[in-house]
Amino acid sequence: MRTVYGRLDDVRAKDGPPGRPKGLGGYNIYDGGALVLYALQKEIGERDFDRVMRRWVQRNEDGNASTEDFIAHAVKKQRLRRPPLRRLLRECARRSSPRAHSACNDANPCSLETARDKVRAAIAGGMDRDIEVRLTGGVYRMAEPLVLDGRDSGPRGHTVTWTAAPGAEPVLSGGVPITGWRQEGGFWVAKVPEGVIPRQLFVDGVRAVRARGDACPASVCDATRTGMTGAVRSGVAAWREPANAEAVIRIRWRNYHRRIDRVDGDLLTFVQPCWTNSAGGTNRTGPAWDSTTVDSSRYTKVSHFENAIELLDRPGEFVYDRGGRTVTYLPRQGEDLSEVITPARETLLRIEGASRVRISGLGFEHAAYPQQDTDEGYAGMQAGLTLTGATGPVDHAGR
Repeated sequence: MRTVYGRLDDVRAKDGPPGRPKGLGGYNIYDGGALVLYALQKEIGERDFDRVMRRWVQRNEDGNASTEDFIAHAVKKQRLRRPPLRRLLRECARRSSPRAHSACNDANPCSLETARDKVRAAIAGGMDRDIEVRLTGGVYRMAEPLVLDGRDSGPRGHTVTWTAAPGAEPVLSGGVPITGWRQEGGFWVAKVPEGVIPRQLFVDGVRAVRARGDACPASVCDATRTGMTGAVRSGVAAWREPANAEAVIRIRWRNYHRRIDRVDGDLLTFVQPCWTNSAGGTNRTGPAWDSTTVDSSRYTKVSHFENAIELLDRPGEFVYDRGGRTVTYLPRQGEDLSEVITPARETLLRIEGASRVRISGLGFEHAAYPQQDTDEGYAGMQAGLTLTGATGPVDHAGR
């Protein structure tokens, strides 16, 4: 079947995919359905495919069923997200660009970068009409952002459009799969790829939560310009790796995420320059803003500490261990870990200096925000601005 699947690229381009045939004849009639099931088997694995198909036959023996019935059955039994499964069943006969060729046609789609370079060559060669780049369905895992610059501008008043192919659902993803899970007691543990720090985790498309504890009132966790008391009474001092954890504080409209640097007795010290930028007296935000810093009179509590293994007590929570580069997850009822994604890339598409470029029908998911994992942390200002760097201009909020 693998040989047939590869051999019929040209035939599928001529006759259409099984879900949308162009006519009543051709290989679609004879091989299309088998190719759909073969693609499904490759997607979910032989063991799970066998389970889905056996239950499908048992359920519908001597009866009638539709394509939608099969999609609903597979979604329920395999816990697959419905849109990707429907896309697989209806469009699997067209190879998607994530598995790219170099031809850039319906039978052999090319990569995003190859398509961009071909458009650039066409524009430089004098093409004088609108250009459309159609993305086939699938998830495009972006190791680097797709960059469009002045060379990608529409030629002489025309437009370059990046869009989805008819009926397709292309998604540009900054996510990286987490695999190799092993069970340790009631938890599941996996190694994290180099260069990835999982602040977010999506299990079967459902977002997990960083393990977190209760609030710590200012009477215990008293914030000053140099640090915070309360390490003993809050329990942080007894944690195995307190430097993995963060304190989250909310004061009026401002949010602060600060990673713990060390614990000395009852004193918590946080990474710099994040802590200094969260306190008053920097003169970088204007004196009036000092009324909403962590050492101001409006500070009432630490909303919660998060990302400590000692806080991992609710299904759907996870913890990341910086030293061991592992993520530990407490699964929800009935979950498997066949599809676990963590956002890893901050930028998926960047347009700089280009004009007459149109983006339409593309999905974007799993973009990361890595600043909070640096010593900058997150010293929130307002309107999405944060204070960064150890020094800076007066009355400026930084990034």
